[in-house]
Amino acid sequence: MTEPDSAAEPTARPSVLLGVLAGAVVIRLWVLPLGSSLWLDECGTAWVTAGRFGEILERARLFPQSLPYAAIVWGMRALFGSSEIVLRLPSLLAMLAAAWCLFRLGRALVDRETGLLAAGIFLLFPEIEFAAGDARPYALGVLAAIGALWALVRWLDRGRAGDAVVYVLLAGATVYFHYLFATMLVAHAVYALRRRRHGSPVSGRQLVAAAVGLGLVLAPAAALALEMGRRRSAHGFAGSPRLGALAQVLVPGRVLGPLFAALIVSWLLRVATGFRKPRPAREPTGDTLVLLVLAALLPAPLLFAISRAAGTHMFVQRYLMAAIPAQAILLAWLLGTVLPARGRRVVLGCSLAFVLLQRGGVHDIEIAHGRENWRDAVSALNAVNGAGPVFLGGSFVEARSLEIVKDPAHAAYLRAPLDVYPARGPVFVLPLGAGAAGEAYVAGILAESPPESVALIERSSSFPSWQPWFEERFRAQGYAMKEVWASGPLTARVFRRARARETP
Repeated sequence: MTEPDSAAEPTARPSVLLGVLAGAVVIRLWVLPLGSSLWLDECGTAWVTAGRFGEILERARLFPQSLPYAAIVWGMRALFGSSEIVLRLPSLLAMLAAAWCLFRLGRALVDRETGLLAAGIFLLFPEIEFAAGDARPYALGVLAAIGALWALVRWLDRGRAGDAVVYVLLAGATVYFHYLFATMLVAHAVYALRRRRHGSPVSGRQLVAAAVGLGLVLAPAAALALEMGRRRSAHGFAGSPRLGALAQVLVPGRVLGPLFAALIVSWLLRVATGFRKPRPAREPTGDTLVLLVLAALLPAPLLFAISRAAGTHMFVQRYLMAAIPAQAILLAWLLGTVLPARGRRVVLGCSLAFVLLQRGGVHDIEIAHGRENWRDAVSALNAVNGAGPVFLGGSFVEARSLEIVKDPAHAAYLRAPLDVYPARGPVFVLPLGAGAAGEAYVAGILAESPPESVALIERSSSFPSWQPWFEERFRAQGYAMKEVWASGPLTARVFRRARARETP
């Protein structure tokens, strides 16, 4: 499983057109959205990293966040400011590095052609596109996961202690960037035990030492994860997952669809011209296929089972992004078994072009990242509401608890979007689905000092909207309602006291 000698690699080189298409995907779908408005979860990242460096730990415990990632973003903000581009730049750089490392890993496991195809297929995944410009830790977690997989292969091939240390550090980093990426470690362990039985130079003592070292590295992360687990009911945003969600992860239709469509066209051309099917330049070993299958397919059912057992919705596609690199290499190898080099590139090129046409429209880029334009919505609200109070609905799921909404420490991150894009007036967070108790709480705030104007900005969610309650209350008091923003999941309305007309 060592990297093949350059003389044994296929001589074919990627076409210029394929490189142009890949570059267009990166620029159009990864780079251009960097300056768009932050969406709700990214506003949480902005809140965690907005204070002093010493405040990161406490803020990351209130609003669960990767500590290493928060430290990186904090450093970027200290050096370059707090624009949307700066907040997202670590993710973009990490995902570019991940694509390059995936090429190198595919070349080491199979051959150079497979590595190139895998890097191209990597660009097709919607989760990768989203994470590349998302101010959250997923891109860095994917990069660390690729590095850990690469280091594991080198260690089990060569038996060197230095490779084991690199693996332990990168595997630990994968978990620290996202705790649920730890499901990948199970695939690593199964593969390592299999290689140990099939002639790996790594001894049993080395495996035990690496396991102990990884346990020590992950001990602080385990403590934080257990703390969050005890509060999972506050952070979970849905119920137990269904089998359909598992099928969507194991069979990524938005990636396979373009590939299969292009593959069918290629097959029809081959039948018409009578081309014979070649064999790939280098067949992967049985151990390689086992590794790829484990890394690509094991994390999803494992997280699904954990989520079902816990009764909490932890089974989300972005939480399984660490499996995408292995899926990309598997797809690249399978493509190489049925098509000649030119045909593989035609299929990949057509798939990249389809993704550009499907997701690369100007409107899609303008409303990227959850289609939430908080920046313009708050600007429109401020222009009409002035310094009047602003009520924020549809915030983070933690707002289900009225006690959390009332707690100033928690309310600080619940109103994060209106701190990142400041409202002129005082901001109050509306509870999610709190019923009569929530209505009484909001009525108490309004009764303290009836304002000339009140703003309501909401992010649509599975919880009931506050708009009917506000409209009924304020219309009865002689206020007129004006909708100042309605785009994507955001709506903003201003209620102004109607002025009596002067009579002569």
